[in-house]
Amino acid sequence: MHIATASLLPGFEFRYELPGSATRTRWDAGVFIVYDRYFKSNDSPPVAVTYSSAATAGVDEQTEIGFSFGTRPKLAWKQLSLPKLGLSYLFGDGIHGVRLVIGEIF
Repeated sequence: MHIATASLLPGFEFRYELPGSATRTRWDAGVFIVYDRYFKSNDSPPVAVTYSSAATAGVDEQTEIGFSFGTRPKLAWKQLSLPKLGLSYLFGDGIHGVRLVIGEIF
């Protein structure tokens, strides 16, 4: 069975450099919002998304709002660079959840 789906993903992220940053590394904080819109073909059945024991049929859109912390340039230890860290809340079409953000938002 083939389900044709396209999506639109606009998002915004606003970052602010925190005062009192170290000499070479500057800490920053940010807030972001991402909107997901899914476009399904008319002949495809609704998509079921499962976040718990209950499935939600027909998820067409969801919104994510969150915050994150990071550094410029990225902190690194030996060959391992440390990514942005954050937390967000997702909601839309009868679903909701929390996401731990590790790395880039988009």
